[in-house]
Amino acid sequence: MIRTLLLLLLAGTLLAPGCANNPPPETARTGDVPGADQAEELLEDVGDPEDIVSGVGAITYVDLEGGFYGLVADDGAKYNVINLEDAFKEDGLRVRFRGTVRDDLMTTRMWGRNLEVEEMLPLSDD
Repeated sequence: MIRTLLLLLLAGTLLAPGCANNPPPETARTGDVPGADQAEELLEDVGDPEDIVSGVGAITYVDLEGGFYGLVADDGAKYNVINLEDAFKEDGLRVRFRGTVRDDLMTTRMWGRNLEVEEMLPLSDD
């Protein structure tokens, strides 16, 4: 039994280098795969992974982690505004906003998605 095992091991060792000299199988080029052109176009159209959001919502005081002001959009989305100006720190203030969701940042606030505001305007009560 042991002799058979040793012979198989020896044969495998001797045959392995011969197998390594075989050329690799032909690999398909992108143009040879059906639908590959469309896939490449889709990948090119993706562009930057920035997540731009905009809408209307209300500034809300959140009594967590020592308290901070967040933004609740009218669609229900919650945003932790990382660069909220002092002029907008008013509970219930209605605003129109546009910004970039920053999932690449971490904060101690366990509330909403991080939002870097690019534009924010207060809405009149009229």
